[in-house]
Amino acid sequence: MNVNEVVEVITESDFMYGDEGLDSPPVPPKATLQLKLHLIDSVVPPPNLDLPLEERMALGARKKERGTFWYNRGEYQMAIFGYRKASQILDDAEIDIEVPIERHTLPLPLQLLIKERINALNNLAQAQMKNNSWESSLATLNQVLRLDPNNEKALFRKSKVFLQQGRESEAIGLLRRVTRLYTRNTVAKSELNKLLENRKKSRIHEERLSKKMLGLDKYEEELLKSRSRFFNRANLKSGLVYFG
Repeated sequence: MNVNEVVEVITESDFMYGDEGLDSPPVPPKATLQLKLHLIDSVVPPPNLDLPLEERMALGARKKERGTFWYNRGEYQMAIFGYRKASQILDDAEIDIEVPIERHTLPLPLQLLIKERINALNNLAQAQMKNNSWESSLATLNQVLRLDPNNEKALFRKSKVFLQQGRESEAIGLLRRVTRLYTRNTVAKSELNKLLENRKKSRIHEERLSKKMLGLDKYEEELLKSRSRFFNRANLKSGLVYFG
């Protein structure tokens, strides 16, 4: 399009408001829309890192809000797009994401930027989990933990991802860490107790199966019967002696 050009666009619901529609302005579910677009002006935005910090914070917040809009509608793929864009905007050349950082030693404006980036990444990971994108969510959570190694949400969600991947021992280790660091997190305590109880039951079941396969269950059964007969005879003899 050129500046001052007006066009009409017909678009399917997948590219607008999906199966849910919109309350205000009212858009029916699965609606095909006819739009009129008027291009008033056109500028090429600078790279994100060239924007002043305040502008980056404001732009990142808007993208994060848009991600939350889609998340609340259950449109997780669209939410992922919004949160990922927010996390990219809230990045900075001074943040080395490859190694853990001491963010409290950084200038205050950069600390605030990192805090917002952590929030965007945590939201991104949650949307990825809702979308069953477990590997992607794990990578995102690892980014959070490089910025904030003891982040409560990231540690707890990472334990959830590990459970989905069948990595129960690692999940238990993370939940123990969460309950140790955040003693008021009752959800983590409940999850940990549930996992430990299930592990205990599983071990008992496995032991029974192993004994059955090796025939040890029958041996123990015969041993118990033998002991029972022995004690019954001993009690009988005691009774005979007593009655003389």
